Amino acid sequence: MSEGAKIVKTGCGLLAVVLVVVGGVVGAAWYGGLRGEYEPAIASGDELRSGQASLPAFVPPLDGRISEERLRLYVEVRRAMHPASQRLSERMLRDDELSRQSSHGVLSSIRQARDLPRLEADVIQARNRALLDREMTLDEFTWLTYVTYWAERRLVLPPEKRRFDRVLDYGPLQRVRRLFREQVETAELTGEGLTDEWCEALRLEQDRLEEAWFRLPWEGEVPLTIRESLAPHALELGELFHVLTEDYELGEIERRGVAYKRSSKG
Repeated sequence: MSEGAKIVKTGCGLLAVVLVVVGGVVGAAWYGGLRGEYEPAIASGDELRSGQASLPAFVPPLDGRISEERLRLYVEVRRAMHPASQRLSERMLRDDELSRQSSHGVLSSIRQARDLPRLEADVIQARNRALLDREMTLDEFTWLTYVTYWAERRLVLPPEKRRFDRVLDYGPLQRVRRLFREQVETAELTGEGLTDEWCEALRLEQDRLEEAWFRLPWEGEVPLTIRESLAPHALELGELFHVLTEDYELGEIERRGVAYKRSSKG
């Protein structure tokens, strides 16, 4: 090997070492910041579970009809979340627009990696605080969010908010499926006063869900009882919906070793 080649090889080796060291320092600094952003959301989740340990488990209303009292509480929770959800939605929409421009794609990705953890954590922390204050469980919040905004989007959403076709994250998806299954099972055991027609509708919907793990109840058309429950609050619920934030509003942050991620538990 020539002397020049040895110098080049040595220089490349030193450069690689420098890059690894610099990458490690930057990565450690980034992770330290990430941990700081997520910790308040994780702590608020721990506080929520501890503070609601004595509350009865939520089961969706057996006849499908949501009480006025619970809907009012749900609206209050969404109002309390509104500032944090609005900030996250605005950032997501800006980044979505930038990502459509190839020259800004990398910049958008860097900005998301830097800012999204803090914005996501703010939403989760605001939600947990509001749920704790109003004695509403995450299961109930998830169910009401699903039937309000996901099952049939045209129910309360104005046209400009329907254009984003979203897929529910695995964790909330499994949570919704579990809650519906518990609704059907409870109706079969203690469903006095329910009509035969409604009980049959529940059974048929449950059979449809069992055909595929990703299916959700009442997709495309919710029952009349749910429609009538939501109708008085439709306008305000539509205003409190934030585009591109639904997965974050239903998410949980958990530690995975040295990593932080949204929980996949249902």
